[in-house]
Amino acid sequence: MVDETLARYACWISSQAALASGMDQKLTALSRRTAAEFRKAEAEHADLATRIGLLEACCCRAGLMSSEVDVSFSKPVAGDEAPGRHIAEPLEQQCRGLVEDMLGRELRNLEHIAKRHSEMEADMERICQDFQNKLGASCCQE
Repeated sequence: MVDETLARYACWISSQAALASGMDQKLTALSRRTAAEFRKAEAEHADLATRIGLLEACCCRAGLMSSEVDVSFSKPVAGDEAPGRHIAEPLEQQCRGLVEDMLGRELRNLEHIAKRHSEMEADMERICQDFQNKLGASCCQE
C-alpha cells in the first residue's frame, strides 16, 4: 500500500513537473518577447522624443514657434511694404502647416506606442492570471 501511494505520488510529481516546465518555457518565451517589445517601444519613444525636440528647436530658431512677430516684417519701408513680405508670409504659413502636420504625426505615433504598451501589459497580466489558474487547478487535481 505504501509503495502504491509512493508510486502514485512520484507519478503525480513528474506530471506536475512536465506541466510546470512547459508552462515555464511558454511564460519565459512570452516574457522575452514582451521585454523585446518594451525595449522596441522605449527606443521608438526615445527616437520620437528626440525628433520632436529637434523639430521644436528648429522651429524656435526659425521663429515659427515664437509669439512675437519679427520686427523686419512688421514695419513698412518708405511707405511701401517691407522687401520680401509678400513672399515671407505665405512661406511662413506653409512652414507652420508643415510643422503642425509633422507634430501631429509624431503625436499620433506616440499615442500608438502608448496604446501598444498598455495592450501588451494587459496581455501579460491576462497570461499570468491564466498561468496561475492552470497551475492552481493542476495542483488541486489530486
